[in-house]
Amino acid sequence: MVIVRSALDVAFCKTLISRWELFIKTFIIKELIIRELENQKEETSALNNQDKVNDFVTWCICSEPEYGGRMIKCDNSDCPYGWFHYKCVNVRRKPRGQQFCLNCKT
Repeated sequence: MVIVRSALDVAFCKTLISRWELFIKTFIIKELIIRELENQKEETSALNNQDKVNDFVTWCICSEPEYGGRMIKCDNSDCPYGWFHYKCVNVRRKPRGQQFCLNCKT
């Protein structure tokens, strides 16, 4: 068994206490009052649920969901499709200007 004696370091204790008080005032009390971290978790779970919903939304003339590929938007706000996969409309890069699908051009 080893016994080590250390002297009381008053300056270190004061620094430690002041930092602890700052931490309590800055983070702990704020969280207890406005529940910021708890609300962030709820917002994150809501965003995750929205991503799950988007997996089932179908787009394009192929009626497939967005699968991570590039898509182009029809500029007609009443377009029944809205978004198109580049592959489905034979587009390789984003065109300039407004874009309308064949359905909306007529």
